[in-house]
Formats: sequence, C-alpha cells, structure tokens
Amino acid sequence: MPLDLHEQLKALETCVAEVEQHDNEIRQKVLELSERLADFCARAGISFSTEDFDLEEFGTDEKVFGYLGASESGLTLHFRSTLDIFGDDFDPYEEPKYTVATPETWDANWLRRAATEERLKEVVGGLVAQAQSLLEGRSRTAESVRHAAAGPAATAASELAVVARDLSFPRVIEHWARAQRKVSTEPASAATAACTLVETVLKHIIERLELQAPAEMTVTKLYHVVAGALDIRVDRNNELHNIARALNGAISNLGAFRSEAGDAHGRSPDQKDPSVEEAEFVVNTAGAVAMFLMRRLSRTAQTASSAAGSPATKTDNPPGTDGQ
Repeated sequence: MPLDLHEQLKALETCVAEVEQHDNEIRQKVLELSERLADFCARAGISFSTEDFDLEEFGTDEKVFGYLGASESGLTLHFRSTLDIFGDDFDPYEEPKYTVATPETWDANWLRRAATEERLKEVVGGLVAQAQSLLEGRSRTAESVRHAAAGPAATAASELAVVARDLSFPRVIEHWARAQRKVSTEPASAATAACTLVETVLKHIIERLELQAPAEMTVTKLYHVVAGALDIRVDRNNELHNIARALNGAISNLGAFRSEAGDAHGRSPDQKDPSVEEAEFVVNTAGAVAMFLMRRLSRTAQTASSAAGSPATKTDNPPGTDGQ
C-alpha cells in the first residue's frame, strides 16, 4: 500500500537529515584538505586553479560558474554569473572579476558540485605537477641564478627597477618583478605580466605628460600616443626611425603573444603553454621596451627643464654702439 501523508513526511525528514549529515561530512573533509593544501602551497610557493565549471543554472540563459583554486589561502571557490559578464566594462585586456569564497561559506548545492572527487584530484594533481616541476628545475634554476647574478641580465633587471623608482613608478616595479618570478613556474602568466608591464609604463607616461588617453586602451593604441610625445614616431625621418619601427613591431607582437599564449583571457583545454625560454624571451623584450620608454621619458623631461631654465640670449654691445 502507498504510504500515508504522515509516513511520507517522516521518510522525507529522515532523507533530509541524512543529506545534511552527508553534506556536513563532506564540508569537514574539504576544510581539512584546505588546511593541508594551504600549508603545502605556502611552503613550496605554488598554486593551482581548475577550469571554469557550472555551479548553478537559472533557466536557459542565466547561471553561476567558477573554478576551484588552491594557494597559501587554502581551497577557494571563485565564482561569477552571466549577469556579471554583461555588467563588465568592455576591455579586452581586463581580467574577469570573480568573487572568492572559502569552504565554510559554500552553498550546499555548490559544495556538491565543487567538492567532487574528480575536481579535488585535479587540484591536488596540479599542485603535485608544479612541485615536481620545481624539484626537477631546481638545479637548472640555481645555475641560472648564479649566471644571472654575475651577468648583464641581472644588471639590466636592477637598472629597470632603479629607473622606475626614480620616476616614482612603483607599479612598474611590481609588474616587472611578477613577470620575472613567473617565467620558470608559470610561463603563460609571465607572458601576460610582460605585456601588462609595458601597458603600465605607457599609462604612467601618459599621465605624467598629461596626454590624451586613447579611447581604446590597448597596448598598441597606448604606444601610439606615447610615441608621438616622446618623438619616436615611424613617420619621422630621424636617427630613431628604425628603432621606432622595431618598437612598433615588438609592442604589437607582445600584445598578440599575450592574447595567444598568456592566461589573461582564460585557457582552452587544448591550448599549450609557452615554453620557459619563450616566456623568458618575451619578458626580456618587454623589459627592454619598458626601460627604453622610461629612459626616453627622463631625457625628454630633462631637455624640457633645461630649455625652460635657459636665459634669453643677450647682446654684449652697449646701447647705441655697433659692436666695433
């Protein structure tokens, strides 16, 4: 016989209690895992993020999606909705903004979708791969550091920071340090940081010289504005003509490489990361471009200051004489 209403409610209550108990057990295990991963990430200086996956759907057009991340903060869920996409200011180089939540605050439905065995294994496996990569490259990195410490590359790196500091461009120093730091461990992030470095230098110069910013804030458009102000345009027949052409190509290709190989716009499943040597070359190129632009800005400012402080030309002849 079918259950009566009272028995149905009692069965439902039992099922709900079991579901809640199961969810609480999963959440507790996730919290324990999060604490352990936070310790591992802090000790090794590693982090990992999964690809986006759906967390909740609302009809056919709206949904909440996000990805799992692991870092020295532990396990975190980064999420946004389709409404956030429509509300974003359009900027092809702006990284999407995600809201970050720790496991104790995850909605029960999100917990079931995020804390699956497959996804947690993906996170742990990604961290293992990064740790192994660091271990395998330890000797090579140490050797590179020894050579760099005594070679011109280290000098150039420190000089860029000095020039940026003299110009009061602290964010340039931050982006330069990030680009260098990511080369060996996260080449795609290094490519993104390299282009961001040049963009940051260009934006600082535009603000310093009170120039009109372009309507489209791409690296090539920003450079076009700065090149004119610093007299390095390709349409000028002067000694910098060939350098200007090379700069145009370098900056254009930095932006293209960031879009193709960087991680600013997300990564497709079959997209390959750039190699370490490719990322290193891109970062060094960006550093050279940034250094030239900042030094050019300094020279332009010094020239303008000298011209403003020069006294007007005076004649040595007393009034009423012809100098004879």
